[in-house]
Amino acid sequence: MRMTGERVLVTGGSGFVGAHCIMQLLDAGYRVRMTVRALTRALRTCALS
Repeated sequence: MRMTGERVLVTGGSGFVGAHCIMQLLDAGYRVRMTVRALTRALRTCALS
């Protein structure tokens, strides 16, 4: 099932598992928000998408 535009929150988005979950969610058409511990890691995670 593909959800287009549905928004989800991923906690720990800059971690290994969180980053992979974000990529899968974006591929499925979700809009993703994430929480991170360090801003520098968040920027690196955002660059993946």
